[in-house]
Amino acid sequence: MPGDAVMLSGSAGTGKTTLALQYLVNGVKLGEPGIYVTFEELPDQIYRDAKNFGWDLQGMEEEDRFRIICTSPSLMLESGDDSLLDDVIRDVQPRRLVIDSLSHLEMFVTKDAMRTEAYRLVRHLKTRGVSSILLWESPQISGAAFNVADAGLSFLVDCIVPLKPSENAGKRSRQDPARVRDNVSRCQDFHTLHSVRGADVRHPDAIPDGRSSE
Repeated sequence: MPGDAVMLSGSAGTGKTTLALQYLVNGVKLGEPGIYVTFEELPDQIYRDAKNFGWDLQGMEEEDRFRIICTSPSLMLESGDDSLLDDVIRDVQPRRLVIDSLSHLEMFVTKDAMRTEAYRLVRHLKTRGVSSILLWESPQISGAAFNVADAGLSFLVDCIVPLKPSENAGKRSRQDPARVRDNVSRCQDFHTLHSVRGADVRHPDAIPDGRSSE
């Protein structure tokens, strides 16, 4: 829903960045500009990886429909009309925004301050009508799904989507047991997502003619 904040959690290699970029690319196609905020990857690396899926991020930037912000969490935490984020929001007028990743803020603030700063950031985006995906790096690879409540951040978001790798017929895929807050309907089913170079990340149910990607 417009203005909602979604947390996408998972260990390295589970497809968080790919799903987040697709969310922004699809938004641009619908006339909704997007911003990708990264604390780790350099723009050239993101451009290169996106091209593997046929996404021309640089072309979107030239048309002022997309922007990559490569910065540090400390600068991201700045507030006010002259902050880096607000400057870009004024330029791009985004409807969608991704932060990669929220867990990097832990290196700059205490646990208690982390909750406060994350809450302030999410509210900042909501008041501007910007829908957001917040990536969270989880060390867990197998077993039960990551419980974001352990980080004390579950109250921040409207939906939590944990990702975990799955081996299926020799192909690496992702499973996303969608989890939401207690006051919203809960879905515990696992859905397998397949990422293929040169194509969108798809859920099997979304493939035309009822064909399965298995």
